[in-house]
Amino acid sequence: MKKKVLLLGETWTVTKIHTKGFDVVELGGFDDYSVYFKEPMKAFEDIEVTHIP
Repeated sequence: MKKKVLLLGETWTVTKIHTKGFDVVELGGFDDYSVYFKEPMKAFEDIEVTHIP
């Protein structure tokens, strides 16, 4: 099976919304978001998630 590759950068920004507005939180490191992104992406068998260290 051919796979599509989704190449991610090393840092990203997450916006957290709460009752008084929102916070912008800088995260770093490829493994920091595995619960929120890499796990759901496993449902797409034809897409490989990777990054350049």
